[in-house]
Amino acid sequence: GTYEAIPFSVTEDFQLLMAFHNLKKYKIIYPLDKDALVTSKPCPDVKSLYAQKKRWGVGGMESDFAGYFVMGIGFVNHLFMIISPFFFTPITVSIIMTKVLIDFIFLLAIHTKLKLRMKIIHYMAFEVYYIIYVLCLPFALLFNRRVQWKDRIFE
Repeated sequence: GTYEAIPFSVTEDFQLLMAFHNLKKYKIIYPLDKDALVTSKPCPDVKSLYAQKKRWGVGGMESDFAGYFVMGIGFVNHLFMIISPFFFTPITVSIIMTKVLIDFIFLLAIHTKLKLRMKIIHYMAFEVYYIIYVLCLPFALLFNRRVQWKDRIFE
């Protein structure tokens, strides 16, 4: 249907992938190949990181049921991690440690395949950041979906 048939989105790459997904005749794969690795510069400050994550979140609102289901499971999982000290038991600790270990194994496998180094300190910082990100983003989008991107404002 050409690019013109794809509705505008502040996450155009996601919208393009969803258009292919909706055709039901293509399988979307993510090549795990060092030669296909694309890196980008990190956001220079917390304000620009927030703006980027908010834009991605607004774009993700165009997801299908499966996307919302995965995001919901992630939210509940991370919420459990935050409230778990109030229900402290050996089982709770085991569940949290299992989640952290599974995340580590998953990321280590990707880093190994791409021949990247992974430092434990960076991984732990990522875990803390990711818990905060997953729990805060829905609330940020609930009250304001306004996005400033490429010197324009989208409502």
